[in-house]
Amino acid sequence: MPEPLLEPRDLPPPARAVALLLLGATGVLAAAGQAQFALARAVRDVQYEELVGHRSAGLLCYGLAVAAALALCRWTRRWRLPAAAAAWRWVLCLAALVAVGGWLRVHRLAELPPGLWVDEALNGVQAVQIAQSGRPLVALPPEDVRTGLGAGYVDVAAIAFALFDPSDGPYALRAVAAAIGTVGLAALAALAWTLFGARAALAATAWLAVSQWHLNYSRWGEMPIMSPGVETLVALAVVVGLRARGWRAWCSWLAAGLLAGAGVYTYQTFRLFIVLAGAAALPLAIRHGRALASRARPLGAALLLALAVAAPMLHYALSEPQNFGERAQGTLIIGRADWRAQLAESVPRSLLAFQLIGDDNPRHNLPFAPLLSAVPALLAPLGLAVCLVRRRALSYAIVPAWLAIALVPGMITLEAPHASRLLDAIVPLALAIGVAVDLLLGVLQAALPRRAGPIAAALALAAAGLTAVQEYRMYFVERERLPEFVDAFFPWESAPGRYLAAHAPNATVFLDPSTYWSPATQFVARRYLDALPNDVRMLRLQHDFPPAEPLDRDALYLLPKSYAPLAGVIRALWSDAACDEVRDRFGRLDLAACRVPQAALEALRARAAAGTLRWPYGLRGRFYQTPDGGGTPQAEAMLALPYCEYALDEPPLGRFRRAEWDGFIDIPAAGEYYFRLHPDSTTLTVDGRGVIADAGARAFGGGNEGRVVLPAGRLPIRITLEPGPQGRYFLWFVWQPPHGELEIVPATVLHPPDQ
Repeated sequence: MPEPLLEPRDLPPPARAVALLLLGATGVLAAAGQAQFALARAVRDVQYEELVGHRSAGLLCYGLAVAAALALCRWTRRWRLPAAAAAWRWVLCLAALVAVGGWLRVHRLAELPPGLWVDEALNGVQAVQIAQSGRPLVALPPEDVRTGLGAGYVDVAAIAFALFDPSDGPYALRAVAAAIGTVGLAALAALAWTLFGARAALAATAWLAVSQWHLNYSRWGEMPIMSPGVETLVALAVVVGLRARGWRAWCSWLAAGLLAGAGVYTYQTFRLFIVLAGAAALPLAIRHGRALASRARPLGAALLLALAVAAPMLHYALSEPQNFGERAQGTLIIGRADWRAQLAESVPRSLLAFQLIGDDNPRHNLPFAPLLSAVPALLAPLGLAVCLVRRRALSYAIVPAWLAIALVPGMITLEAPHASRLLDAIVPLALAIGVAVDLLLGVLQAALPRRAGPIAAALALAAAGLTAVQEYRMYFVERERLPEFVDAFFPWESAPGRYLAAHAPNATVFLDPSTYWSPATQFVARRYLDALPNDVRMLRLQHDFPPAEPLDRDALYLLPKSYAPLAGVIRALWSDAACDEVRDRFGRLDLAACRVPQAALEALRARAAAGTLRWPYGLRGRFYQTPDGGGTPQAEAMLALPYCEYALDEPPLGRFRRAEWDGFIDIPAAGEYYFRLHPDSTTLTVDGRGVIADAGARAFGGGNEGRVVLPAGRLPIRITLEPGPQGRYFLWFVWQPPHGELEIVPATVLHPPDQ
């Protein structure tokens, strides 16, 4: 018979002292490891050798901390560690934590994150289409850049749009993600309680509720947040099914099958999770076949239900294998010529993303910050060590196995460490944190039975407070201070759509080509675009600026930041024009909205017809049917801004063999200037000097560049374009002045030849 467990009151003082020493050593060594990692991050951009030294020291400290934790587990294995008794007050505490987590996921949701990422806009467009048609998607369609991914998120979002028809589409789309994240948080609380009890559940839930990593993915309208939530629900259903009997077991197993089948419609990481989890569970099922025999019928029913729910996706995978695997093939390391070298870099980067250096993408993470804040980073490795020691118990074995499976997608794909593809690891990490807290508090209570209460309460409150403040600051304070975080969501792309949605202008609206075709405009301004009458046109700078035909109402030019310099031309052409500006929190321009009265438009047309119109800014364009530009041009027109994203051969201009733009350019200060022209079948001459030559046989379509030292002043300029057999009928003219930014050459520094 096994020896009886020692009660806390029966423990000899030396045994208690050793346990406290091991407990202290574990905490000190883990903190030292964190300190070394912090020093490594501080020299990341300065001295690589020093970074490697601090990283090695940090790994050594963490290794010693894990060794101390393992020794602590073995030293106390015959102790009866006090556990938190299940009581309604703990249930209420968990409910309060879930409520706080839900509130954090919608707090300032209308402003953070800013803008609307293109993937969100595509999700919104598809959700609205599904809501209107009533036909859900199996996978994202071929015209979507994410072809092959499951359409579960847009299908769920479509339900919200069909039920509530929200006026603020981006907020509603993100609120769906917030709701999914909150459900995942509640599922974690239930799973941790079921596996490890109230104390571990409180610790795990408390961290996940405030985790900036989980918060971030719960606050923008994308699908990665679905995968960990569904995995948690599947695990919860399986655990309950293994423990329950009768109809409860049947309900649990059927829920597990339903959720497992539905999971294949979520993020791509779930597909790998369900395959690897099934492969890991198979030998266990064979080993414990007799114990599972009594559950064979509900388990078989669950498998059949999972296959039935996943059948449409399986059919899609078999009938359209190229589309099904397109997204995965674009990100996988495996199969590339240098896959071994890439994998050798990806694995350590993914493993160290939690404590050392995390994802640098501002949409995914506070750039380069570890995915775990200080206290969770200390506790997670210790909890994993405890789970490995107690791996004979299924509840503990689940955690390291789940974490190992969840790490695979991030390791075998590009751009490691990738917070989205590592997101499935957040649940086993939360469970490990709960296990660590449960052990540490249990040992503390056993070793100091009379003084443990106040000490444990003080430590728990201090750790929880520090974690909550740090995680909150990382998302709601530090992120918002970063211009790159704002830029990562391209707020200027959705700014015209937001303007239309907010003002519903009664005017002829002109949108630049990118905005005109953008899914952000289609989604954000859908109510305005669906309302009649409206008149929204594409801004074709070379063809119809100013408008070539009379308008029956005012003209409204919505100019995102790349087109904002056109506002200066509009003010110069029409003194009656009124221009409003939308700026971000850093004072940078997102949108210029310029309204020109109808009467002013007609007055300008009259001046142009009389030949008295003088253009203050822009270049004169001439278009020829001969490649040498000889003879009379087939057309001549002013170009206000050298940024034509649309096809220049559209009617009425038509096909041409050569185009020339000439005039003058204002050079603000003497120095070296960088110029770039697209396409690469272009040339640039400034002040009689050739700056960019036609790429000719070297042409690859990516543009051509040149540098030149120029004096300050107004200098003559000439640009030519020969579309060639590739038919490159467009023009982008970019510069970078000394100590300036790379940008489209502003309209206000370009002047016609007569000036």
